[in-house]
Amino acid sequence: MHVDDVVEAFLLVLTQFAKAKNQVFNLASGKGISLLEVATIVKSKLNGSNDIQTEGSSPGDVVQSISDISKIKDLLGFSPKIEFDTGIQNEIEEHSS
Repeated sequence: MHVDDVVEAFLLVLTQFAKAKNQVFNLASGKGISLLEVATIVKSKLNGSNDIQTEGSSPGDVVQSISDISKIKDLLGFSPKIEFDTGIQNEIEEHSS
């Protein structure tokens, strides 16, 4: 989840405090992404040429975890706007200038 989306969610809570008071919200993208997908996107954005190497999972590894953001979406109208790959591209551009 991009920090700009987190800030937007905080502002929604502050501006709609009567609805948000005493509520607990999950702040997340509501989508899953694997470490392999993260590595592949970063490699692509950086024009990397190295192979991505993976190993088997370890006992107790979490296979998938996706936060349910329906409560904040339904109550406050929050919906994250910045996709992972766009956020990575924005960061690369910001730090390379």
